Amino acid sequence: MKYIIIALTFIIFSCDKRKDYYSTTNKASTVSLAVTNPSTSFSTTIDGNNITDTMKLGQKYTFSLGVTDEATNVDLVFQGDGSIKMDGTAFTTTSVLRNDNHLFEYDPNSVGDKYFTLTFKDVFGVETIYNFHIVVFLNRIPTIDWALFNTNLLSPLDKTIVVTGQDGDYIYGGNIVYYQYVIGADTTLTESNELHYVFPSVGNYLISVKCKDSNSEWSNEITVGNYVIQ
Repeated sequence: MKYIIIALTFIIFSCDKRKDYYSTTNKASTVSLAVTNPSTSFSTTIDGNNITDTMKLGQKYTFSLGVTDEATNVDLVFQGDGSIKMDGTAFTTTSVLRNDNHLFEYDPNSVGDKYFTLTFKDVFGVETIYNFHIVVFLNRIPTIDWALFNTNLLSPLDKTIVVTGQDGDYIYGGNIVYYQYVIGADTTLTESNELHYVFPSVGNYLISVKCKDSNSEWSNEITVGNYVIQ
């Protein structure tokens, strides 16, 4: 009788071990994000799974997502403004996604605040959601300033105007294409941010400077109505 009790105890213990060994807990897909636009990365903010960024209309917003899951594939769902391509192919609303790194291109289609989500859902229905808020602009004009310097210390009428500043969307490829200088009745258009000018005489002069960017829009105009030359 003693031996029978020992045998039964061993069987119960063995069954418990088998249950622990085969039980598993499903985990959500692991997703790693990297913004691949060199320009937009200046403005990228990532807070957990929430991404805020800016982009210029007409350019591509690109990012990569590395996906790892216990299963071989997960479902990916796109919802929101604009459209995306995944690995070079137009993406509609949902697709089966393999465990791998994938390249995405987002097209907002218009200016404004754009919102979209990417939802990764495994075979057990567990979701990992990424929320994007992209501010899309058409153009940002240059912001400039200028100062007048003596070019020739022997001649107080010999001056140089030096303009400082840059295009508002320079990190997206925008640039200043030319400058306009107005001195009295003289107007000069040039690609240079410096203008050498010999004033005809001492006195008060109207001096005004502005510039135009690669989107053909003017910057702020800085005008001094009575600049004293003496």
